[in-house]
Amino acid sequence: MKTDSRKAAILFIGVICFVCCQTSHAQNSEKESRRQLSKSFSSKEVDWRKSQKININNISTWIHWNGESDIDRTTNDAGFEFPKGSNKYCFYQSGLIWGGKVGDEIRVGGSKYSSSLTPGWIEVNGTPVDENDERVRIYKTRSNYMTADLTDEAKDEQRTVEEIRAQYIKDSEEWHTELGAPYQDINGDGIFTPNLDKIGIPAADQTLWFVALDTDEDLSQLAFNCKPTGIELQTSVWGYDANFPYNNMIFKRYVLINKSSDTIKDMYIGMWSDPDIGWATDDFVGCNTVLNLGYGYNDETKDEVYGFEVPAVGFQLIQGPKKNDRTKYFDMTSFAFFISEYCPDTFEPPDKANVFLYNSLQGLIDCTGSPFINPLTHDTTKYALSGNPLNKTGWIDGIINKSGDRRMLISSGPFNMEPGDTQEVIYAQIAAQGTDRLASILWLIRAAFTSQCLCYEPTKPALNVTLPEYFYLSQNYPNPFNPVTKIIYEIPIDCHVTLKVYDLLGKEIATLVNEYKQAGQYSVEFRVKSGELSSGIYFYSIQAGQYFKYRKMILAK
Repeated sequence: MKTDSRKAAILFIGVICFVCCQTSHAQNSEKESRRQLSKSFSSKEVDWRKSQKININNISTWIHWNGESDIDRTTNDAGFEFPKGSNKYCFYQSGLIWGGKVGDEIRVGGSKYSSSLTPGWIEVNGTPVDENDERVRIYKTRSNYMTADLTDEAKDEQRTVEEIRAQYIKDSEEWHTELGAPYQDINGDGIFTPNLDKIGIPAADQTLWFVALDTDEDLSQLAFNCKPTGIELQTSVWGYDANFPYNNMIFKRYVLINKSSDTIKDMYIGMWSDPDIGWATDDFVGCNTVLNLGYGYNDETKDEVYGFEVPAVGFQLIQGPKKNDRTKYFDMTSFAFFISEYCPDTFEPPDKANVFLYNSLQGLIDCTGSPFINPLTHDTTKYALSGNPLNKTGWIDGIINKSGDRRMLISSGPFNMEPGDTQEVIYAQIAAQGTDRLASILWLIRAAFTSQCLCYEPTKPALNVTLPEYFYLSQNYPNPFNPVTKIIYEIPIDCHVTLKVYDLLGKEIATLVNEYKQAGQYSVEFRVKSGELSSGIYFYSIQAGQYFKYRKMILAK
């Protein structure tokens, strides 16, 4: 009887369904029938004003002006191709979602299988811009668009090189920095200066940018059964044409501005995704709390699409929202998952879609708000499936439920947004392909370590120093070391600093600093006690305000 009760409780965990809309059952059936066996470009014409591709490196995926990502709207099939040109796909769809309370009402906005967003922004007179305004579109730039060989892009988008270059020229000349489009402020005066400042994310090789609004009553009711949140969402997506791991990741920066007259309390932001790694019904998901990472991987040794070299994919929170004191930032505060085959429509009643999703953003289960329970320890947790599939320790996917078509959600909060308040979050979307499914997970973890040091750093106010002088993390000395080494770091502002040491798999070894520090230079020693650690490679990282950096060190005995 005890065993049966335990299995029943665990199975209940498996039926969490945080992302289904009213038509979820039909969508799941449609996905199951396709199974990602093959894909060909549709003859349906792409409206490049509404949809664009980020495709500067090994990833090619779709970005849409209503906030949807990774889905090909010409076919309504998976759109995150990896490697580019392979005709193989890792994500079916993804999108940013958020939820909070206005008075006693729960309001949710953003994009999943459906979106509550309309393209555009709030004009100075307080009204939404007309969607038919020619300025309302996805803008795309590239650092060397005038001289670059655009053959690969033209092939990927099935357009001519001339069409690609003409779009780059038009978008770059009409880059709306006054509306929030990103740029590098070369002279540090806080004002965009043509022919001097550089458009796009600083140092990025390709940047997409657009603005959307959560103000439409009908769309909000249809998607989430609630009133709109009044959020203006400015989205920047960028990538790097570089070696591994930079060529296997893209970055997404979201700036949320509360354009309503209401205060949104107890608000959460989350990245929702539907990873379909090749064959759509043999996937697992999990999370790494050290790296703020939610990831998907394959259950089978051989995937029907990718074969033995099946990738692992994930979303990593690079910069979370600010806490209410505005001096600290949230890490990932929960990870939730969903198994489609255990999700009848009854788990998300249409009249409670907002409650369902708001609970999920908090790491709770469906409309009941029940907590996840770790089946191994029987403890409640906000981080489902946080075990290690490499050594099969902790709660990992597959202990109870077979592999299938998974969804996942990594979230941060709670915080309040007063009218006019702004929040900024940044995610890395990563793909990694090793010689087998477990090697792919290891490469994904290594890539996640690296991705954090590529975090976008916002435009600076006028200062007499350049960005590299702002923060500094030294290479430890000596290196290799035994048993003690020294680490020096510099911070130009008063801020909270954490300096931690991790092993190769991301397990935290030591916290060297975790306190509020005044601007200045500091020296910290890391000492290893006899027999405490084995020889090998370790990582240390610093988080100081918005700045993140990591380095590698070697313990040699």
